[in-house]
Amino acid sequence: MDFDSAVRLTHDLRDNLGKVVKGHETGVDLLVITLMAKGHVLLESVPGEGKTLLSTTLAASIDGMSSGRISGQPTLKPSDLLGAEIASEGADRFELLKGPIFNNIVLFDELNRTDPRTQSALLEAMQEHQVTIGSSSHKLPQPFHVIATQNPLSHEGTWELDAAAKQRFMVKIEWTFSPREIEFQIAREAKASLQENLKNISPVISRYEFAEIQ
Repeated sequence: MDFDSAVRLTHDLRDNLGKVVKGHETGVDLLVITLMAKGHVLLESVPGEGKTLLSTTLAASIDGMSSGRISGQPTLKPSDLLGAEIASEGADRFELLKGPIFNNIVLFDELNRTDPRTQSALLEAMQEHQVTIGSSSHKLPQPFHVIATQNPLSHEGTWELDAAAKQRFMVKIEWTFSPREIEFQIAREAKASLQENLKNISPVISRYEFAEIQ
């Protein structure tokens, strides 16, 4: 792929995200730049600012990409994230039951509400693009990106991410409130369900082209 084609497709992706995600132009710009540099993104924001919509729109804009969501809770266990190996019925072997980490784009909501043990389960996936379950290692689909969110540390029930977790993210974006006029626009145009908001979104780039640009 030549450079001009890569720039055009990248702009198409950015414009597609802007059709749905409004009021966060700088944040969306940084997100696209980071993904093209094969990085992971940490967003700091209060709940309800469109982060789930962002990751879902991103996956819908790239043909062949899958997305998954993990809701950070103090009771979340590593197996809830990674999956587990279970005994197959009538067979002398184990079958992999895949967790939400086995997607191209993974939104980890409120990462800093989970305990350090669960956070550490994410580190191998982000660094090595594989996970270890039991005694077996399993490759993750490519491309693979984590978009994690954290609540401000002033919120109750949050933990500071340790240095190893922070190091896995290429950028941290302050996902602030939208301007008031944008909030009015969202109130007028937004639909009740996530899928309704995505009806006007179609893929503008293939997974192969995305990987070629990277």
